[in-house]
Amino acid sequence: MEYRYLEYETLRRFCRDSFLARGFSEDEAETICDVLLTADRFGIESHGVQRLRLYHDSIDKGLIRPQN
Repeated sequence: MEYRYLEYETLRRFCRDSFLARGFSEDEAETICDVLLTADRFGIESHGVQRLRLYHDSIDKGLIRPQN
């Protein structure tokens, strides 16, 4: 498996923008990304940014519904 390293701010912005695009408020998107990036920084990758796709798929299927 190949790892790609990104600047923290680049990854945070990408994460935030992806949740904004799916209907979350600015505050919600910031909170979600903070939790995901914090998990990665603490070495808990199973609950970090790798979950982005799972969350997006769940949003697309209607299992998670932004309330905006």
